[in-house]
Amino acid sequence: MAVFKIVSLIVVAMYLTGCGGAASDEVTDARSIVDDLVDVGTGGGTNGDSTADAGEGQDTTDGSNNGSNDAVADNDEPTESNEEAPPYTQDTLTASITWTPSNYYEDGSTMSSNEISHYQIVYGSAADNLDQVYEISLAGLLSFDFEALANQTWYVAVKTVSIYGGVSDPSNIVALNF
Repeated sequence: MAVFKIVSLIVVAMYLTGCGGAASDEVTDARSIVDDLVDVGTGGGTNGDSTADAGEGQDTTDGSNNGSNDAVADNDEPTESNEEAPPYTQDTLTASITWTPSNYYEDGSTMSSNEISHYQIVYGSAADNLDQVYEISLAGLLSFDFEALANQTWYVAVKTVSIYGGVSDPSNIVALNF
């Protein structure tokens, strides 16, 4: 059985899922992204106040008024809403990791990409305890989106599995701070 190694593991970008985060060439602590978010009120003014400009009414050729200046009186007393706010859901953060496959076995002999069966993403809550495995079944796939909740740290590495059944040592271990 031949022994081989992954050349390198690189964290490409970290972003909030569904929030349009931009990709980056450097590792980002996801907490700094969350800290930069601001609570956006429903209004367009400062301090959460809604503002609107009163428009001038204009008569149209058919005699109607498309921007009426008439005030509408609301004589209804304000009512309390019985609706509760939706429960708080914590955003899932994503770190996109990519790797470069090995071209050589440890003994120096050439390893072709056809000899790679698949990859294993190994991860855990400690660098010395990568006890969880996610199988990447496509040998040509060289990236993976790792998702976690905020305020967590996961340690991640990649292993290569050859068509002969051999499994490489883990790549360099990367700490993902969400």
